[in-house]
Amino acid sequence: MIRSAASDEDTAKRLFTAMRGRSLDAYRSVLDVPDLENRVELLAAHLIGVTFTRHVLRAGPLAAMADDELTRYLADTLRTILLGPASPGAGP
Repeated sequence: MIRSAASDEDTAKRLFTAMRGRSLDAYRSVLDVPDLENRVELLAAHLIGVTFTRHVLRAGPLAAMADDELTRYLADTLRTILLGPASPGAGP
């Protein structure tokens, strides 16, 4: 579906809408943060971009990155998107 989304606008919209809708419902049940809809939109866009780079373009450092390293980076960025930056002095 990711490859199809790259060349078909309707498929891309369906992918993004499905990802956003399911995620928004799930996050609403566990998070009480301002601008949750915006955060989930950013999260979806971020994950689609990472997925597209790794599995469609298959080029560059992100595509070559080991899964465990990517997981560490994504954990940090996704946490920040959903919850905001960590408090100063807070550990990982």
